[in-house]
Amino acid sequence: MLSFGGWVTITSFVGPMMVILDRFVIGALSGAKAVTYYTVPFQLGERSTLVSNSLSSAMFPRLAAVTEGERQRLVCDGLCSLMVIMTPLVAAGILFMGTFLSLWIDSVFSSNSALVGQILLVGFWVNGFARIVSTQLQALGRPDLVAKCHLLEVLPYFALLYFGLSEFGLVGASIAFTLRVLLDFILLARLSQVLL
Repeated sequence: MLSFGGWVTITSFVGPMMVILDRFVIGALSGAKAVTYYTVPFQLGERSTLVSNSLSSAMFPRLAAVTEGERQRLVCDGLCSLMVIMTPLVAAGILFMGTFLSLWIDSVFSSNSALVGQILLVGFWVNGFARIVSTQLQALGRPDLVAKCHLLEVLPYFALLYFGLSEFGLVGASIAFTLRVLLDFILLARLSQVLL
């Protein structure tokens, strides 16, 4: 129990830490105004994780109790369901991000944040799939694999974030986030044999 809880604690600390500390890096390199231009679309995109978090929470007890073949089928069904639900929502969000920000805040804010928000939405879309796969690994009693993946991502993510911000501004920061969650999904899916 302590081992399982310890690894889950590491995952629960490292994941949010990367999300919070990126704003400090943005503030230090680009200023407080840039943090606002990044945080507002980030928070909008983060709302899309409600579906994947709810689905993965509902799947966990079942994944922990079934046979390996049934577990793989459930994960594939979960990923397909998530794709059917989230893809149109994310596509609509990408399509209307600029218009929404322009109406909600103003056109200047929209011109600085719309592309950032669109890239972040792609990242949150991918992150939803990673959530299902990480739930499978935890249900198998392997939260250590999830924690080790997150620990492995920390330094490359901050290096990529620094480079992206320096070269491309907030668009670079949003690309760094999206690439990190894509790598997270690929690593976790490989470890859980979903990619097979």
